[in-house]
Amino acid sequence: LWALLNFIEPGYFGDWETFHYEYGDGKSPEKVAALHQLLKPYLLRRVKKDVEKSLPQKTEQILRVDLSTRQKQLYKHILSRNYLELRNMTGTKSSLLNVLMQLKKTCNHALLIETDVVSQNSDDDMRRLLAGSGKFMLLDQLLARLKKDG
Repeated sequence: LWALLNFIEPGYFGDWETFHYEYGDGKSPEKVAALHQLLKPYLLRRVKKDVEKSLPQKTEQILRVDLSTRQKQLYKHILSRNYLELRNMTGTKSSLLNVLMQLKKTCNHALLIETDVVSQNSDDDMRRLLAGSGKFMLLDQLLARLKKDG
């Protein structure tokens, strides 16, 4: 912190020992409050709701999506390939984490695990890309509906 403040105003924050003596290691609440007061003129914090008043409130909806057929096949394949290791917890921590990462990648998109050969037809590639993930299929349906509704 001192190095950054020294860079901004070397005349005011010139000496590390003085700065450390005045503000210490940040464990005292009084010194932390003093540091906050010191930093206020240098920080600009803007929140979107304070700047743009016309924005509607954020709404969040959680949509549950099934895996695509290919994702389910890959998920089962990864689990069955590592069944003994997972059941007995005999593998090392890193190997179990690797299996977990493979499962997470499979849930995101099937092509993250297996790569297909790219065809010459971009429509086929797009269909294969959309069919590789349940999330993409839902997104495709939502975007088509939003486009239709304007």
